[in-house]
Amino acid sequence: MLKINDIEYKNIEKFIDSINPKYSIINVGNNNMYNHPNDEVLDTLSNLKKFRIDQNGSIKITIKNNKFKIDTCTL
Repeated sequence: MLKINDIEYKNIEKFIDSINPKYSIINVGNNNMYNHPNDEVLDTLSNLKKFRIDQNGSIKITIKNNKFKIDTCTL
């Protein structure tokens, strides 16, 4: 799992390849003035299941018995 903040990442592809996440949580505000996440970051994350705070609302991750569950609460 990878958490992405609302900043522009340069050369994030190498980092993602090194940790090999299956999910990404993208922490960006709705209609942010920087238009994040940018298309380059989204393209890099294309193979991951994405959860975006601006689209999915609150995100809750529950871990129990070495398994996790992700729930969202749409705004």
